[in-house]
Amino acid sequence: MSAAEKIRKKQRLKLILAEIVENLKDYFEELQVQKFGKKSRFIVLTDIAQVHKIGSKGLNLVIADFNSELGTMRLSIAIKRFSNTDEAFKNKILTERLSNRLHGTGVSTPRVIFEDGPTLIYEGISGETFYDSTLLDQRTKLKLAGEALAKYHTTALGQVDSERYFFLLQQTLKTLELPQDERTKLISSAEKYLSVFSTYSSGTAIFGDFHPGNILFSNMNGSIQTWLIDPEYVEKERTADRMEDIATFFLRNALDYFQSRHNLNGFRKKILPFFEGYADYLNQYDLSFNKIYQGQVETTFAFHLGLCSLLESLFVKQLGDLNNQTILDRFNICMSLTRHCWEKGID
Repeated sequence: MSAAEKIRKKQRLKLILAEIVENLKDYFEELQVQKFGKKSRFIVLTDIAQVHKIGSKGLNLVIADFNSELGTMRLSIAIKRFSNTDEAFKNKILTERLSNRLHGTGVSTPRVIFEDGPTLIYEGISGETFYDSTLLDQRTKLKLAGEALAKYHTTALGQVDSERYFFLLQQTLKTLELPQDERTKLISSAEKYLSVFSTYSSGTAIFGDFHPGNILFSNMNGSIQTWLIDPEYVEKERTADRMEDIATFFLRNALDYFQSRHNLNGFRKKILPFFEGYADYLNQYDLSFNKIYQGQVETTFAFHLGLCSLLESLFVKQLGDLNNQTILDRFNICMSLTRHCWEKGID
């Protein structure tokens, strides 16, 4: 981004923030009472101290400075502009659903404090994403991420709609336009997993886009706060298998690991802390992965990891030209990981 573009972006943000000040008088008065013990007669935006974009969908974390006769205030908010008003409204509803689901769990998600057409402003997101965070070591981050997902999923168990995955598999293979013998072989490899889904009571309302960019950690007065953000694909019905979210989280990591080693030897050890964090939450309610999946935890994870990798191969093919060697290599790694997962599991 050029210097001129940065200036224009900052000016646009100032206009948005100025409108927030004008329309959210009660909100600012609430913050002032917390800090000063009373409300000011006026408050003005003085500067935007920092703008930091997170995730792939344009969520901007903004730190803005304000002034009044009582003193200065620094406010942390997040701004996201959607393609249209309907999309923004949908995200607001999903954010409220996520907030209600996480209420009382200790995991936070920001509430919408201002909306203007396709623009939403969220309150008080702070911290750094899973990969960017330097507050914690890798093992601790994985455990906290697993615990956060478990709290989102809750311990309520629904029946899995196995047709969901069979349909997704068939449609993906059809769109990929693979040779018939390869499609038949992949379906045959996957069917041994699909046939047992109806026996698991592992159904939940999944997050749907549970990747490391949607998990943040922040230091809140000396303690670590975990955030879940951007609930674009949050579902309402408890018909999806909870392992789908876990496989989504580890897909990129698994692809990189497989690309460098051409196997998944040792991958189980790398992801174990996440499962430990998830299991710690289940244990409080006398539940466990083994009880839910009847001892088939790894095979179920392997199925979802393979399906996620297959979907990623379709994404790569649709966005790129397979005549490009880099894109072709990525496509082939995705397909190879799918075959490996469904034939050998994560060993």
